[in-house]
Amino acid sequence: SNMLWGFASNSFFHEAFYEGASLAARRMPLGAQHMANILCAFARARPNHPATRDTMLALLPWCTAQIEAFKPQEVSATLLAAAKVFATGSEQDPVVDWPVSRESYYSEGTDLAEVDEFFSAATAWALPRLKDFSGQSLANTARAASLLQMGS
Repeated sequence: SNMLWGFASNSFFHEAFYEGASLAARRMPLGAQHMANILCAFARARPNHPATRDTMLALLPWCTAQIEAFKPQEVSATLLAAAKVFATGSEQDPVVDWPVSRESYYSEGTDLAEVDEFFSAATAWALPRLKDFSGQSLANTARAASLLQMGS
């Protein structure tokens, strides 16, 4: 996960490399920090790439099931990574070039239940632990909710 994050931080993107990393991550017994790093790396490198969306949809169920193993920083980072990938219309980050609205992505037959389930689980997990979140983690969590227009 650290190597993948390093590549993403340096704007390195090679489709075959990222697809291979995605497949490897699906088969490896990873901890919460590594999973958060991987999802953040994909979202940073190419948030609108099909491999990023596929990876996010494949790995978020693991994150949902293992939410108790996460720390506040890992939860907030994963929330923000998912939000950057699945942001809607005018609410997305300027660096995100999401070509279609979330609603039309739904209508194209892609089920985003994994995203909704992770956000629900993360919200339920985070609320009683807000005092443990750093200012940056709180800001990332709020930005993620804003990007996905949660609560509207």
